[in-house]
Amino acid sequence: DVGGSPLSDVELACLPTAYGTAMGMINRAGCRAGERVLVTGSSGGVGSAAIQLLVDRGCHVVAYTSESKVELVRTFGPAEILARAPGAPASLDPVDAVVDVVGGGEFGALVDRLRMGGRLVTAGAIAGPVVPLDRRRLYLSHRSIIGSTMHTQGDFGDLVAAAVTGGVTPLVSATYPLTEIAAAQARFEAKDFTGKLVLIP
Repeated sequence: DVGGSPLSDVELACLPTAYGTAMGMINRAGCRAGERVLVTGSSGGVGSAAIQLLVDRGCHVVAYTSESKVELVRTFGPAEILARAPGAPASLDPVDAVVDVVGGGEFGALVDRLRMGGRLVTAGAIAGPVVPLDRRRLYLSHRSIIGSTMHTQGDFGDLVAAAVTGGVTPLVSATYPLTEIAAAQARFEAKDFTGKLVLIP
């Protein structure tokens, strides 16, 4: 029941997958108010959801994104934005946690930016599933790597609570009547949008 939510039905329809996955990651990593958390893939569905959910939780969010997406990512409310560039993760001040949906060649550098005892939670590999990692950088600093996928019923309950209080605002790129599902699919395949495409029954 999401009675009393300021979100529209269209916005509520955007929550389950990306926002649910993000909430599952945040909960598994134990992110708490006041912690400094780095989010990769910040302009994507799960990344942008994670930013909003972490801000709602009271975390200091550092968004990591491409230079071309900085202004878009700013609208999600992070405290800091770090534009991706060679060596950029290494120049970042230490963080308590990393929420990573990217993987790829920068994975080891992200682990290096964790404080002693920090956590990295991962649920994606859009930049590649095989990553470089110096295991000494992991165990000598008591850091943790946590795998996560989708969400539990408890995570979804937390997500509903955020929806009711207005702690998240899903980005809707376009809506289509169900009869135009082919056009929506073509748009989805074109990948020329940011946010969600929503079908209206």
